[in-house]
Amino acid sequence: MSFRNPWGLLALLFIIPIVLLYILKKQHEDRTVSSTMLWQQVSRDLQATSPWQRLRTRLLLILQIFAVILFALSLARPTFFGGEGGTHYITVIDTSARMQATDVKPSRMEASRIALIDFIDRMKVRDTMTIVRASQQPFVLTGPSSDKAVLKQYANEIEASNGKSDLSSAIQLSQTLLQDQSENGGQIHVYSDHILLGIGNQENLQFYVASGNGQNVAITHIAYDIRDNYVTALSRVANYGEERIVTLELKVDGMLQNVKEVSLSAEEEVPVYWSDIPGSAQEIEVSISEEDDLKLDNTGIVTINEDYLIKALMVTERNIFLERAISLRDDIELVKSNPGESLESTDFHLYIYDGSTALPDKLPEDGHIIVFSPSSHEGLGLLVEGELPPSGAKQKTQSQYSNLLQYVEPEDYQIAKAKKLNVPQGFSTLLQNGEGNPLLMIDEQDGRKMAVFSF
Repeated sequence: MSFRNPWGLLALLFIIPIVLLYILKKQHEDRTVSSTMLWQQVSRDLQATSPWQRLRTRLLLILQIFAVILFALSLARPTFFGGEGGTHYITVIDTSARMQATDVKPSRMEASRIALIDFIDRMKVRDTMTIVRASQQPFVLTGPSSDKAVLKQYANEIEASNGKSDLSSAIQLSQTLLQDQSENGGQIHVYSDHILLGIGNQENLQFYVASGNGQNVAITHIAYDIRDNYVTALSRVANYGEERIVTLELKVDGMLQNVKEVSLSAEEEVPVYWSDIPGSAQEIEVSISEEDDLKLDNTGIVTINEDYLIKALMVTERNIFLERAISLRDDIELVKSNPGESLESTDFHLYIYDGSTALPDKLPEDGHIIVFSPSSHEGLGLLVEGELPPSGAKQKTQSQYSNLLQYVEPEDYQIAKAKKLNVPQGFSTLLQNGEGNPLLMIDEQDGRKMAVFSF
C-alpha cells in the first residue's frame, strides 16, 4: 500500500486535542443535593490537586478518533497494489483539422475524447498512461501517470487544430517511449479518424477510429493571373463524400460578384475558373454555400499584391531574429531605427516596436502597430504588473480574431519569459497562459489594427 498524498496523514494530529479534552479535569460548581452516595466518584475528582484525570475508555472518544482516522485516510488517498504489475499505455490523439468534422456527433474530436476518458476510468490501480498529442510535430502532454484526475484534465484540454498532423511520427515516438518506459511491453492506443498500417510493431498498436459517412467538399486551392487589367482566378474544389452538386460563390473585396453550380462525383477534384474580375481588386474569396461536416475548408481567400510593398518601421535594440523573420516577406520594405531616434518620414503602413524602451509616448496617427514586450504606456492604458513564469500558450476560444492564428499551433510553443499585463479597454485577448494572463492582445478601430505581445 502507498499514499498518493502522504501529507494528508498530518490530519491525524487532530487526535491529540481530542484526547486532551478527555483527560483535562472538569471544573465543578458547589450545589446542594439530597444525597452524596451517587456522587462519590465526583467527590474524589474534586479533591485531587492535579488538573488531569485518568483517561477512561468511552464510546464517544473511540468514535471521534475513528472519524479523524477516516478523514486523514481520505486526504492521503491510499493505493493498494496487487501482486501483478500494471500495464503502461501510451495514448496518441490526432488533432488534425479533420477531427473537427461532425459526421460523428458531436464531432470526431469529442467522440475520441469521450472514448479516451472512458478508457481512463477503466484503468486498473497499477496501470499508467502517457498522453501524446499528434499535431504538426508530436508533443508529450504528460509523462507516465496513474492519477486519473490528472489524465482526464489533459484529455479535456486537447483541441483539434486548423492544420495537418503528423500521426506517423507521433506513433513512432510512442513506440520509442514504450521501449524506454515499460518493462512489460505496454500498449499504444491511437485515437484518430483513420488507421495507419505498416508502422513498426503492430502487435501492441490499437486504433480507435472516430469516423462516419462524412460528406465534405473543400476549396483546396485558389490562385490568380492578371492580364489586360483584368484578373482571372483559378479555384480547385474537391469532393470527399458521395456525388453531389454544390454552389460556389465568388466575392471580390467582400462583394458578391458571381455564383456557379458544380457537379462533383465521389472523390473527384475539379478546377473552376472565374474571369472578368476588375484589375483593381485586392482580395478574392471563393466559398461553398452548402454546409457539410467540416466547415473549416469551405472558403479560400487570396490577396492580390501586384507591385505593392508594405512600408514598415521597426524600432528595436538589435533583435536579429525578428529582423530575419520579417525579411522573409518579399512584400515588406523594412526601415530600422533605434529607440528614441527621430525620423524625417513617418509615412509607414506598419510600425513594429520591440522592447520596453521602443514604444514612444505619442503613437503614430496612422498605420497598423505591433508591440513586443512593452513597458507601461499611458496612451494605451497599458500597465505592466510584473513578470510571468515560463508557461505554455493557449488560444482563447471564441475570439473574433481567431483567423489570425489559423496557421499557428500555440500549444507547440513554450514562453520562457513574459510580462504580466492588464487588458486595456478595447483590447481582446487572443493568446493566454494557463492562468489566463494575456500573451497576445488585439485591438481594431476604424480599420486600424494593433497587436500587443507580452513577450
